[in-house]
Amino acid sequence: MNHARDGDCGPNNNGRGGGWGRGGRPQDCDDTPGRGNSGNRDRDDRGAYDDRNNTGSGSLRWSGRGDDVVELRISGRRVDAITRSGNRVDDVNSNIRGSGLPSSDVTVTAERNVGCGSVQVVQQPAAWNGYTAVIRIYDPAGGASFYDLSAFWH
Repeated sequence: MNHARDGDCGPNNNGRGGGWGRGGRPQDCDDTPGRGNSGNRDRDDRGAYDDRNNTGSGSLRWSGRGDDVVELRISGRRVDAITRSGNRVDDVNSNIRGSGLPSSDVTVTAERNVGCGSVQVVQQPAAWNGYTAVIRIYDPAGGASFYDLSAFWH
């Protein structure tokens, strides 16, 4: 089952197969598991696999030092920490268990393990937002604080 258009595979690929640019790669047109695009798995912009077609449960464990308002944006296996106000977030660690946040309607919950402010899911994954969950950390105390939180989806 080849997802590429006719002429997009092989030596004349010219970068059309898989978005790798500058001549592409012949294996981007190969649906053999473990090679190329591996069936329904795509590579993200850093070359890692993004299992966006999964439908299972999963979790995120995140820690970092934040000041005032920090948002965590979760999409697939990617987690971005964005400083909305205050000092820039640092000392960040994240670990996703499972296949990542799926491209389907799931419910995301979050709980603070360590930290003095609040942790709240402010955007659930849906088609309109590209199945991205947003978690907001709000720290009203002055200065940066260490946070450790867990998020779950099902």
